[in-house]
Amino acid sequence: DIVSAVESLPPGRRAALVAEMSDEGDQAQRAATLGISLATYRTRVHRARQQMRARLRMQERLDAA
Repeated sequence: DIVSAVESLPPGRRAALVAEMSDEGDQAQRAATLGISLATYRTRVHRARQQMRARLRMQERLDAA
């Protein structure tokens, strides 16, 4: 499920994704809150989404089998 997929993310990616989902402030403000650059923030969010998609697709295939 989505919760276990989020929990499986590395801490930095998880923090960035949770911050992105909170929708508080803009990306630059969320990056500053996490103490990372905007570029790093965007990269972590992107990679977290990729990892989540891959995990959920794999889980979907296993459930269908």
